[in-house]
Amino acid sequence: MEKYNFKIKYSGAGVYCIKNLINEKSYIGSSSNILSRWRQHLRALEKGNHHSKILQRAYNKYGLEDFEFIILEKCEKSKNIIVELEQLYLDSKKPEYNCYP
Repeated sequence: MEKYNFKIKYSGAGVYCIKNLINEKSYIGSSSNILSRWRQHLRALEKGNHHSKILQRAYNKYGLEDFEFIILEKCEKSKNIIVELEQLYLDSKKPEYNCYP
Protein backbone atom coordinates (compact mmCIF):
# COMPACT_ATOMS: atom_id res chain seq x y z
CA MET A 1 0.00 0.00 0.00
CA GLU A 2 1.44 3.34 -1.06
CA LYS A 3 0.15 6.60 0.38
CA TYR A 4 0.31 9.91 -1.44
CA ASN A 5 -0.96 13.32 -0.67
CA PHE A 6 -1.11 14.34 -4.32
CA LYS A 7 2.17 13.51 -6.06
CA ILE A 8 1.07 10.31 -7.76
CA LYS A 9 3.50 9.03 -10.38
CA TYR A 10 2.21 5.50 -10.92
CA SER A 11 0.39 5.22 -14.24
CA GLY A 12 -0.22 1.49 -14.10
CA ALA A 13 -3.34 -0.44 -13.22
CA GLY A 14 -4.71 -1.12 -9.79
CA VAL A 15 -7.14 -0.36 -6.99
CA TYR A 16 -6.96 2.94 -5.12
CA CYS A 17 -8.56 4.72 -2.19
CA ILE A 18 -9.32 8.39 -1.60
CA LYS A 19 -9.35 8.73 2.20
CA ASN A 20 -10.58 11.60 4.34
CA LEU A 21 -7.95 12.17 7.02
CA ILE A 22 -10.42 13.88 9.36
CA ASN A 23 -13.26 11.35 9.56
CA GLU A 24 -11.53 8.26 8.06
CA LYS A 25 -14.26 7.82 5.42
CA SER A 26 -13.15 6.66 1.99
CA TYR A 27 -13.87 6.12 -1.68
CA ILE A 28 -12.50 3.05 -3.47
CA GLY A 29 -12.02 2.70 -7.20
CA SER A 30 -9.94 0.97 -9.83
CA SER A 31 -8.37 1.94 -13.11
CA SER A 32 -6.06 0.69 -15.83
CA ASN A 33 -4.22 4.02 -15.36
CA ILE A 34 -4.32 5.24 -11.77
CA LEU A 35 -2.54 8.54 -12.46
CA SER A 36 -5.03 9.49 -15.16
CA ARG A 37 -7.98 8.45 -13.00
CA TRP A 38 -6.73 10.52 -10.04
CA ARG A 39 -6.53 13.55 -12.32
CA GLN A 40 -10.13 12.94 -13.43
CA HIS A 41 -11.28 12.74 -9.80
CA LEU A 42 -9.40 15.91 -8.93
CA ARG A 43 -10.81 17.89 -11.89
CA ALA A 44 -14.36 16.81 -11.05
CA LEU A 45 -13.94 17.68 -7.36
CA GLU A 46 -12.45 21.08 -8.19
CA LYS A 47 -15.32 21.82 -10.59
CA GLY A 48 -17.87 20.65 -8.03
CA ASN A 49 -19.35 17.90 -10.20
CA HIS A 50 -17.90 14.62 -8.93
CA HIS A 51 -20.19 11.63 -9.56
CA SER A 52 -20.08 10.76 -5.84
CA LYS A 53 -22.13 13.55 -4.31
CA ILE A 54 -21.11 12.37 -0.83
CA LEU A 55 -17.40 12.67 -1.67
CA GLN A 56 -18.04 16.04 -3.32
CA ARG A 57 -19.73 17.39 -0.18
CA ALA A 58 -16.83 16.17 1.97
CA TYR A 59 -14.31 17.75 -0.40
CA ASN A 60 -16.24 21.03 -0.28
CA LYS A 61 -16.29 20.92 3.52
CA TYR A 62 -12.74 19.76 4.28
CA GLY A 63 -10.67 20.72 1.23
CA LEU A 64 -8.05 18.76 -0.65
CA GLU A 65 -5.43 18.97 2.09
CA ASP A 66 -7.53 16.72 4.33
CA PHE A 67 -7.56 13.86 1.83
CA GLU A 68 -4.99 11.21 1.02
CA PHE A 69 -4.70 9.10 -2.13
CA ILE A 70 -3.66 5.50 -1.46
CA ILE A 71 -2.79 2.82 -4.00
CA LEU A 72 -4.21 -0.28 -2.36
CA GLU A 73 -2.97 -2.75 -4.92
CA LYS A 74 -1.12 -2.66 -8.23
CA CYS A 75 -2.08 -5.32 -10.74
CA GLU A 76 -2.07 -6.46 -14.34
CA LYS A 77 -4.02 -4.39 -16.85
CA SER A 78 -6.61 -7.12 -17.32
CA LYS A 79 -10.00 -5.47 -16.84
CA ASN A 80 -11.42 -8.59 -15.18
CA ILE A 81 -8.67 -8.75 -12.58
CA ILE A 82 -8.93 -5.04 -11.77
CA VAL A 83 -12.71 -5.16 -11.35
CA GLU A 84 -12.55 -8.33 -9.23
CA LEU A 85 -9.95 -6.77 -6.93
CA GLU A 86 -11.98 -3.58 -6.63
CA GLN A 87 -15.07 -5.58 -5.67
CA LEU A 88 -13.13 -7.43 -2.98
CA TYR A 89 -12.08 -4.09 -1.45
CA LEU A 90 -15.60 -2.68 -1.76
CA ASP A 91 -17.07 -5.73 -0.03
CA SER A 92 -14.53 -5.79 2.78
CA LYS A 93 -14.06 -2.05 3.46
CA LYS A 94 -17.58 -0.77 2.64
CA PRO A 95 -16.35 2.74 1.76
CA GLU A 96 -18.76 5.49 2.73
CA TYR A 97 -18.15 7.76 -0.28
CA ASN A 98 -18.94 5.16 -2.94
CA CYS A 99 -22.38 5.38 -4.52
CA TYR A 100 -24.44 2.23 -4.30
CA PRO A 101 -27.70 1.65 -6.18
